[in-house]
Amino acid sequence: MTSEADRIITLAFEVSRLLRQRSVVTRADKSINMLQLYALAHLKENRSINMKKLADFLRITFPSATSFANRLVRMGWIKRMSDPINHKLVLLQLTPAGNKMLEEQMLGRRKVVRSILGNLSQEDCAHLSRILHIILGHK
Repeated sequence: MTSEADRIITLAFEVSRLLRQRSVVTRADKSINMLQLYALAHLKENRSINMKKLADFLRITFPSATSFANRLVRMGWIKRMSDPINHKLVLLQLTPAGNKMLEEQMLGRRKVVRSILGNLSQEDCAHLSRILHIILGHK
């Protein structure tokens, strides 16, 4: 017999997969994965960060963060710049093209979530929101 926790875990994975599958917003010129999108959103929120902070945020090693950032630079979504205080540090910053990609992707994802939540009543949406905030430790 499956426990309630096991059923919740399975459902959480299924919901995550559904969101990922329906949230794919493609462009003819470039595609983006969730980790890249997550990093672009973090850069937008923080304006500029150094490589160590990117590695810590993504929970990857420093060399992996460097390779990851190199790809985003090649795509034109971020740029490297010298820290104005400590010229030995390199800062990463979102470019206008990166901001545009982020906005396009977020708009598409919002549409997907709205279509999925459209099947729920307002009361169910409120309950879901409350439960998710509890799970995430938000007040």
